[in-house]
Amino acid sequence: MRAGTSYGRKKRFSPRFFVILAVLTVLIAGTVLFLTVPRSVHASYGTISDGQITNAIVIFSEAQIELPDNERIIFDVPNNSEVQAEQIIGQYYKKGYVASAFEAYVNLRQNIVAYQNEVFLKDIYQNELNQYAIEIDTVLTELQNFDSASNDYITVNKRLSEVLAARQEYIRSNYPADEYLQSLYDEESERLEALNDWIQPIRAAGNGYVSWYDNEAYDNINVSTAASLTASDIKKLLAQKSIYKNINNSNDFTVRIISEEYIYAAAVMTGDIQPGRTVTLYTDVSNEALQGTVVSVNGTGEKAVVIRLECRVGDFLEHRIVNISQSPLISGLTVPADYVKSGPEGEYVLAQVGGEKAEVGVRVIAVSGDTAVVEPVEENMLLHDTVIYSK
Repeated sequence: MRAGTSYGRKKRFSPRFFVILAVLTVLIAGTVLFLTVPRSVHASYGTISDGQITNAIVIFSEAQIELPDNERIIFDVPNNSEVQAEQIIGQYYKKGYVASAFEAYVNLRQNIVAYQNEVFLKDIYQNELNQYAIEIDTVLTELQNFDSASNDYITVNKRLSEVLAARQEYIRSNYPADEYLQSLYDEESERLEALNDWIQPIRAAGNGYVSWYDNEAYDNINVSTAASLTASDIKKLLAQKSIYKNINNSNDFTVRIISEEYIYAAAVMTGDIQPGRTVTLYTDVSNEALQGTVVSVNGTGEKAVVIRLECRVGDFLEHRIVNISQSPLISGLTVPADYVKSGPEGEYVLAQVGGEKAEVGVRVIAVSGDTAVVEPVEENMLLHDTVIYSK
């Protein structure tokens, strides 16, 4: 080594340096991509509120009508119809009923009509009789469209029987019967009496709304069992799909009459909530201020809370899960609030329309946090499930 000559030590980088450098590179690249590449969402219907939104299970106050095992049920009023106490809302056919017995009864009535036409009425024309004939032909034609095992067949056959009975009563009141026709009348009365024993009326158990459907997810949830619900129970129920089944397709022949006075809402809540407390709640069904009373609180921390709400019960018949809040709820088409832009002609969103990105004018209905509820300015513009871009 020469005198007066020195050599510097070579700089070495530790592995940690390269790891940190790689992480910084990824972060910078991600930030650049985030700032430069447009983000997108699908516009969807939702609900926002200035207050906390909670999912709740709707529990109806119901009176149950237990029916014995039977062959079939005929509905006289549609599901969710408003009914009065003791009103006949349908009939059930007792176990062992044979459809051919009713068909034989209808055939006998048709034979009576044929004999009356041939012997007594062939040379007589009356407008009343002509109207009966037209109606009978119409019902017979309709009857051919249904299988004899279907409820529709039974219903139409019942109507045919009623028309035949009305016609027969008119003729009995205006024309005498010979010995043979009287024997047919007597046989008809015997068959009718036997049939009436097989077909029993279903009467409403009180004023309210009739429910011909069971809900498999909520079959065991009612006013008497609501207080025993836990927060875990409510979460499980909220996660289930609401499955309705027609009672004619079920072994459970319970008909329900839903009280028209109030509903109960069961939800998971936290904080200081005590039974007897009065509350004002909003739902996404009516969005009116509803007065309620806390009737039960079960648990600590996360609590199962049941609230009785005074409302128009008919508004909730199609809902078993609702959103509730102590502030008004706004429902509609939701998008991220920062996706809404302002331009010379007003506010708009960038949406995929016809395969291309386009400005679509919108009206902002409400904003809560980072979510906005909007509606298109153009009436026929549908944005639900449409891709909306951030830029």
